[in-house]
Amino acid sequence: MKWWNLVLGALVGSAGLLGGRAIAAEEIVLTYGSFQRSVGVEELTALVQLGEVTNQLDSYFDRAEVSPERVRQLLTEEIPMQGVAADRILNNPLGDALLDRVSEVIYPEPRSAGRGAMRAAIVLSSVDNDKLSLLEILQNYPTSQVYVDVERLADAYSDIQGASQTVQDVLNILGRLEGLAR
Repeated sequence: MKWWNLVLGALVGSAGLLGGRAIAAEEIVLTYGSFQRSVGVEELTALVQLGEVTNQLDSYFDRAEVSPERVRQLLTEEIPMQGVAADRILNNPLGDALLDRVSEVIYPEPRSAGRGAMRAAIVLSSVDNDKLSLLEILQNYPTSQVYVDVERLADAYSDIQGASQTVQDVLNILGRLEGLAR
């Protein structure tokens, strides 16, 4: 367990500290082609936790022809992901490929690589309860502003779900092998 605390400390440290406070996403820039609009992470959190829809969010939902409830569902759908396993699976060439793909959709600024930021967001999101959601990833993203390509978001989310299933399959196999070794 001490090893995991060291890894987590390194991740938080690498995410950056500002005035004793870890940097975390405060603003999400939603992009759809050339269209860009910003929304505060606090607004999305209020939508999820309290069902509150600000005028700005209501306007976006109307334009996108999507219900607030559907967005709330997408933001909170949980994917099983053990924190230690997430760290292990994301720190290898296959994990790098997944992170590169997802980082094309959720990234710190236009045209910048966000592999490390995405790795930190996923691991930090899954470490406390062995689950993660899109909202948690956005909340734990280690930059003050995060861009989300709405057009490609569903594909990225599917990639994360696939990785989660792979992690679970590997853990099941390892558990069986451990049982056979006894």
